Amino acid sequence: EMMDLQHGSLFLRTHKIVADKDYAVTANSKIVVVTAGV
Repeated sequence: EMMDLQHGSLFLRTHKIVADKDYAVTANSKIVVVTAGV
């Protein structure tokens, strides 16, 4: 998923992609993507 988000970010003006298990990193985010897999 991280690589998909990095590829899609090429179309945005400003971006910062962070992968973490701590939900505190989402503070002040405009968009949050949560993925789950089996």
